[in-house]
Amino acid sequence: MIKIGLTGNIASGKSTVAKVWQKMGAKVIDVDELAHDLYQPKTRIWQQVVKVFGKDILNDNNTISRAALGSKVFADNKKLAKLDRIMYPAIVKELEKQLAAAKTKVVVADMAVLFEAKAEKLFDKIVVVRVSQYNQLKRLTEERNLTREQAMARINSMSFHGEKISACDYMIDGDQPLAAFKTASQSLFQKFA
Repeated sequence: MIKIGLTGNIASGKSTVAKVWQKMGAKVIDVDELAHDLYQPKTRIWQQVVKVFGKDILNDNNTISRAALGSKVFADNKKLAKLDRIMYPAIVKELEKQLAAAKTKVVVADMAVLFEAKAEKLFDKIVVVRVSQYNQLKRLTEERNLTREQAMARINSMSFHGEKISACDYMIDGDQPLAAFKTASQSLFQKFA
């Protein structure tokens, strides 16, 4: 089995790459979903997040509102760091379990915060999807319906600079047209399969 860490900034195209690879036979672990599963109501992580960020982040059914929590943490780097300190160790622990349980030849973790969570050691290869800020902003405002300010707050909270890029084994250009992007993703996957 080969374990691939798939990373990059928000709205880079990571999820598109993951879908292409899944169709080609990879087991894909969506680390955003994994993280959200960790803070289901009344769990230890849920209790910590609510204690730190307040009950106003809760929906009527006691689930954590991603929008409410996001508006708090992406507007304040100190709050984001607090959330990261709660979430990263739990994410890495759960990710280790899911990677170990995978039964496919290739398992991929779609993980924007791979380096921030210090999860590099979990993977045999790391792939980054790199995208321009212009396209990030366009995708976040047009496809995810964020305001320009909300989009920029998310973009600025995740800097993917040269140091992280140089730590990756492969790079896919997230600015290219969709057909070429998918073709590049398929070609790279064939190196792992």
